[in-house]
Amino acid sequence: HPRWPKLLAAIGDWSYAIYLGHLLVIGVAARVLAGLLPHGPVSTLILFAGGLVASLALGLIVYRLVETPLLNAGKQLIGRFFGGGPRKTRS
Repeated sequence: HPRWPKLLAAIGDWSYAIYLGHLLVIGVAARVLAGLLPHGPVSTLILFAGGLVASLALGLIVYRLVETPLLNAGKQLIGRFFGGGPRKTRS
């Protein structure tokens, strides 16, 4: 499908935020689901799928709202000190 390369590239951009947040997401999801679902393979699959989706969503949010603005501000600051125009990070 033609959208796959763009989606995979976007996930690559979010990867650091995903890395930083995935344990938090999995921990919260496990605590929430532990009270809602019986233990077993189905619960594990639901935890995995939910954790994956939530980690991707958190990665996107942190990338857009934290990482990209900080990278752009850093590039502007470097541009002011060392010349050259600031280059924006794609979001």
